[in-house]
Amino acid sequence: MMTRKGSKRAAPLKERLLDLMIKEGPLSALGVQILTEGHIGRAAAGKALRDGVKLGVFEHFPGAPKAYRPTRRALEQLAQTTAQE
Repeated sequence: MMTRKGSKRAAPLKERLLDLMIKEGPLSALGVQILTEGHIGRAAAGKALRDGVKLGVFEHFPGAPKAYRPTRRALEQLAQTTAQE
């Protein structure tokens, strides 16, 4: 049985969420909707966050229900790509 690794269409959304988390800290889907003034819907943000957990980009933030933060691995990869540019 094949497992789904996340949709290709959500990849840019995950990058935007990662940028938001770096600026604002841990976020929930509702927080994303509020910060982007509705440009990213709560359902789309929630799906991207859940897919990001499966891919290892985000992890659950302890102590805050439904909040996520970037993983250390994702932050290291981001630092490497910015250092190469």
